[in-house]
Amino acid sequence: MAQNQEESRVKLSRIKDTNIAKLTIQNPPMNQLSGEVLSLMATLLEKVKSDERTKALLIEGSGLFSAGANVNEIWEIAKEGSVQKALELLAKANAVVDAVQNLGKPTVAVINGYCLGGGNELAMSCTVRIAAEDAKFGQPEINLGIMPGMGGTQRLPRLIELEMALRLLLSGAVISAKDALACRLVDRIVSKADLDSEVRAVAEGLIVSAYPQQRRHQLFDVKKFDELITSNSFQMLMQSKSRDAVDAIIAGVKLGMCLSLDEALKLEQKLFAELVVKDSAKKKLANFLKIDLEPQKEEVRTKTDTSERERDLKMFREMVREFAEKEIRPRIREMEEAGGMPRELFNQMGEMGFYAASYPEEYGGGGLGKVAYCGMFEELSRVHGSSAVVAGAHTGLACGAVFLGGNEEQKNKYLKAGLEGKMMGAFALTEPSAGSDAGNIKTTAVKKDGGWVLNGMKRFITNGADADFTIIIAQTDPFLKKDGLAAFIVEPKWSGYKVTRVEHKIGIKGSRTVELALEDVFVPDENLLGEVGGAFKMFMKTLNGGRLGLGAGCVGSSKRALELAFQHASNRTQFDNPILSFQIIQSWFAYMRANIYFMEQATYNAAKMADEGKDIRLEAACVKLLCSEMNMWNVDRALQIFGGDGYSDESEIGRIWRDSRINEIVEGTNQIQQLLIFKEIYNSKGKI
Repeated sequence: MAQNQEESRVKLSRIKDTNIAKLTIQNPPMNQLSGEVLSLMATLLEKVKSDERTKALLIEGSGLFSAGANVNEIWEIAKEGSVQKALELLAKANAVVDAVQNLGKPTVAVINGYCLGGGNELAMSCTVRIAAEDAKFGQPEINLGIMPGMGGTQRLPRLIELEMALRLLLSGAVISAKDALACRLVDRIVSKADLDSEVRAVAEGLIVSAYPQQRRHQLFDVKKFDELITSNSFQMLMQSKSRDAVDAIIAGVKLGMCLSLDEALKLEQKLFAELVVKDSAKKKLANFLKIDLEPQKEEVRTKTDTSERERDLKMFREMVREFAEKEIRPRIREMEEAGGMPRELFNQMGEMGFYAASYPEEYGGGGLGKVAYCGMFEELSRVHGSSAVVAGAHTGLACGAVFLGGNEEQKNKYLKAGLEGKMMGAFALTEPSAGSDAGNIKTTAVKKDGGWVLNGMKRFITNGADADFTIIIAQTDPFLKKDGLAAFIVEPKWSGYKVTRVEHKIGIKGSRTVELALEDVFVPDENLLGEVGGAFKMFMKTLNGGRLGLGAGCVGSSKRALELAFQHASNRTQFDNPILSFQIIQSWFAYMRANIYFMEQATYNAAKMADEGKDIRLEAACVKLLCSEMNMWNVDRALQIFGGDGYSDESEIGRIWRDSRINEIVEGTNQIQQLLIFKEIYNSKGKI
């Protein structure tokens, strides 16, 4: 065998001065096991098997091990509806896995980064699996509406305990290297720095010792299997998954574990091929690949005439501006000192239709969409940031969550009353240990007869002390992390809902922010919002709308900051001239105005896209990131123009400056926005 034989997607080499070969998958960005990669691997494995000098083989991936099969290839088969082509692809894939398992020489899976789906199935066929500390493992096929096809339903329950195997197969969850070691999915964890030397030592040890030709398999207990599948825990785990995929995986494990491995693998391939051509699989695969199965339907709007819609939006904005100037501005000091908004002011905004403007008419709304929501947020922020925050937390987050995830009964009870201002809403996601890491939520929801019992803590909850309903995000199954999250509509009057602390903030002092304790709060089944496991997607979509509102609020506060600074610069004289005549001041104003232009264009363009039914996750993150930073620059320069007068507690520009800083933290920190934006870049392979 050549010392360094390279193929386009797979490389076969030898560790210098050893009889150990190394097979490296190099199919960026995720080292997918495409048809081309599988063919190359099969050819190279045959060379390894026939090469007498090679006594052991390491299998690794460049950058990461492998994230599994090429989903685009599976989609083409699903779209065509060809069971035969599915079986042909599986035959090619399983030939590689079988070749590794029956190589006649010890094999070591060298795992760093992701080891998912077919990648994990490939690793399980190796004699030994060594993982770096950052490795991640899982069988996420069920999230695509399909099932494993390279032995996952057969090798996994033979290798590890049945309950853990079923959890991985039926949840699609991804686990850490530490968890993989605990359940014996891997044999050893080492640091990245020591990975190469460790696997070489292991391979050399396997060469000189009698490495295990036959593995000790887990015994299959049918009774235990049935008990697990019918338990409340597994029923909740499966309810948000494709029924077809769940049934196929259950059948594969239950029937396959009673057969020889060879027969069981054939069964799995048959089940996969029959499943992948079903409509349920097509829908999930298309959703993952962002493919529209049907032509995009034009969003039905209440206001179909563009000129009428624009006129209504203009009138609405003017109404909000007039109200903010006449009703809110005179009471700013009162709210700042009291640390909250008077309830009658909140109710007034509801009566005037502020909260309802962006929602459909069927729920009492104005049908003006996200553009109206942004207009409200901008005009309120122009006068008082805290008032905008109170209205935004209620309208965008609490009411938005009920609108997105609620059933008709919930919408009639909570959404309609919320839009009328008869009920105030709050949204409770953040916890002491879960801010940016929303999947790390510790508040628990335990199923009981007729409902759920919630226990935990929530922090930084706007309106949490004054609300009539609070959306609580809680964990139903810690193993599932974000896929185990559920949302509940909780009424603060219920037993166990307690306000334990009122936060004293440096800004937005006119909005009340609190810490909540949930102590055995019983929530009836009818107040579960959406499905168990669906909360993460729901609140991410809710936050997208909230980020647009934040961007609009930044536009409003920047406009006010420019107005105030211009007035001051025109009247303030230094060196016998108004400071407005100084070039450096003029330069700042130019940048402030340019920033406002781009902030405004980006925010309202994204709002229009949302109203057209388009996915705005990228645009919302961009708006939140740059509007918050541009606004802070604008307001900071405005305060600098004021000098010492601006730094006074009593100055309006000082309040705007304090209120603006929070925008880089809330609705997902700006660092998280950068990660979200890069994820979209990565998923598009850098194409714009």
